[in-house]
Amino acid sequence: MKRQISICDTSFTVEDTGTGFWDNLSNGIWEYDTLQTIKQLVGPRSLFIDVGAWIGPITLLAASCGANVVSFEPDPAAYEELQNNLAANQPAFENVITINSAIGSAAEEITLYTRRAGNSETSIFQTHERFGENVECTESFKVKMLDLRSEIANRYRAERHDNIIVKIDVEGAEFHFFADVAPYLASIGATILLSTHSFNIVERTEEATTLSRIKAKSTVVEAALVFDWFVRDGDSLTQVDKKESIAHSFANIDKADNYILRRDQSLKVYVENGEPSILQDPVLGFPFSHLPEVMPATSAEEADFIFAFFPCPYTIEANDTARMIRETDSYRNYREKYVWQSLCDFPDFSRSDPAGHKLVLSPLPAKNLNIRYNVHPMPIHPCEGDYQIQMDREHTEDCRSLAKIYDFAFLGSVDDFPVTGGFFGGRAWLRQLEAEGLPNFFLRSAKGWAFSEDWADRHREWMKRVGEAKYGFAPADSSNSPRLFWTMQVGTVPIITDYEHLPFDDVVDWSSLAVVVPSSQKLTFDYRSLPTSGPDYDLKRERVIKFWEEYCFYPNAARKLVNRIRSSITHVAAQ
Repeated sequence: MKRQISICDTSFTVEDTGTGFWDNLSNGIWEYDTLQTIKQLVGPRSLFIDVGAWIGPITLLAASCGANVVSFEPDPAAYEELQNNLAANQPAFENVITINSAIGSAAEEITLYTRRAGNSETSIFQTHERFGENVECTESFKVKMLDLRSEIANRYRAERHDNIIVKIDVEGAEFHFFADVAPYLASIGATILLSTHSFNIVERTEEATTLSRIKAKSTVVEAALVFDWFVRDGDSLTQVDKKESIAHSFANIDKADNYILRRDQSLKVYVENGEPSILQDPVLGFPFSHLPEVMPATSAEEADFIFAFFPCPYTIEANDTARMIRETDSYRNYREKYVWQSLCDFPDFSRSDPAGHKLVLSPLPAKNLNIRYNVHPMPIHPCEGDYQIQMDREHTEDCRSLAKIYDFAFLGSVDDFPVTGGFFGGRAWLRQLEAEGLPNFFLRSAKGWAFSEDWADRHREWMKRVGEAKYGFAPADSSNSPRLFWTMQVGTVPIITDYEHLPFDDVVDWSSLAVVVPSSQKLTFDYRSLPTSGPDYDLKRERVIKFWEEYCFYPNAARKLVNRIRSSITHVAAQ
């Protein structure tokens, strides 16, 4: 079925086969940062090489920017869909050449494997990892492989092209050929957009040798590498300085190597301040308790991660515990392995050492500090009651299906507190909005409701009231507020203000799924102008639900966070 989709505010016609991919792309969930980077880099005098074009999302965008595009896709089913998507937009994209071949550093015939013809995971590996499990591909086919250097040399002309951009997304084959072609790409000043797939490397001698080969070759090609890098591993796209070596640019692969080649098909976690059984607790053991491959480690030395949790972070005992942990031998020797989990930051938890990773609901007040100290805002509220309500799928669906009888809603304290004197950083401005006549605004002050004995029942009723609203005010407290994620859970579009750092804001455009109001404008913003019906509102609400399911639902949030940590972990003992 043909349909209209949007990529970076440009409309395209595509064949929709019902996989949901085009919805994720249009909603800003699929590789938003990659698409924005391409739009900035590519122009009418660019040569864009799309290695692993699949069904064409990036080819379409590059072509719409006016570039000369050469797209390589080896999977016959995906290649046919790529051609159909381009044909649906003709004659606009006559600047595209498609080639049904694999790409490497030699011209030869190879075998590729897939679970299903045309999916995005076709690979040189017959076995690869998917959601923590090894998956055996049941289908295979032979395909010709072309030498990337020759293909570019036949087409690139410095007098005709202002720049050349090479995007490589080949499901793990980059480990086999990239070190060989890197010197040539550097010699022509190419910009590289490289997706690495360390999770596709399972523990087999062949792949382990490949990783070692890449790292060994890095010293040979280092002097030639003067191009711009954009490296994606898992959820994150990182720009690397053009003078950095291939060894640094492949840092995510090197660090993932420490995890993958030692894990024996499992993820070993040592619990620093509790019993190993905590890894079975869905709340206290988050995020590790939601990963089936996790098993307790008997020592910090053998562990892939060392886990420290703080169930009561608002007390002085939390700081004392953090200080005690930092004085242990395991912390002195393996501090890079540490993963801390807490409701909020406190000085000895977040700011004492940039080593390790800190998962918190309420992070430090400035994003640059969070980046410096490896503080990751969590998209969940780690408490037992919230977990039970999250996992009650019937309740969630009931809230989402409620009729929208309010345009705006807010439930919670509307008193002002100094940041140092309470958890509510100032909400009296909501009372002012109500007094000034914001239409159809349901506001209920519920001071202290979150700490009451009948919390669960009151919380369910709260979610229903918010579910009856089209927009839910979700201001930050002294830092992030779980109210934001509760609002999204019920399918209500959040109005966000006072936030310094939102979860996954490096890969997700929050303005595409929420109304983001600068703090200085929260009283003067024209809330009446927000659409309360029609396709624009419906699309935002759809994005809200998709984001919550993929990034905020406990099991999925756990996987996202651990993958993010896993891609950057460094073992001090291995250095």
